[in-house]
Amino acid sequence: GSVISLKNWRSEQDSVGEATIILRLCDDALSELEKAYVELQFGRVRMANSLTLLCNYLIPKWGTGVHKKRTMHMVLIMYFDFPEKITVLQLRQLMKCSTQKAIERKNVAFTALDELGSRVAITLYSEFTKAGLCT
Repeated sequence: GSVISLKNWRSEQDSVGEATIILRLCDDALSELEKAYVELQFGRVRMANSLTLLCNYLIPKWGTGVHKKRTMHMVLIMYFDFPEKITVLQLRQLMKCSTQKAIERKNVAFTALDELGSRVAITLYSEFTKAGLCT
């Protein structure tokens, strides 16, 4: 199957009218969590509410005993490639665990974010197609 990339769509939308339609479609079609993902992935703006929503979604995926929002914020900074460069060593130190365990937890979060991004892409592709924005 082919991979749907919202980044390519974003660069192709050059009309203000189309941008308005796209934003409206996003607002109508996506959950708050999915909108938070879009804001961070494509808006490149660090919205506190978006970070909090994604942290609350991801932290339970780490299981019991690991509930530090600060650590998850660092993982989100890594995933969304914000200017700060976070290392696995920094994660390990915050998590107070082995390097291997820190990598495993980071990967769990990254996988969950990839899955969320795929859901967003599929939903928006369907909505954009219905609105005539995809060929």
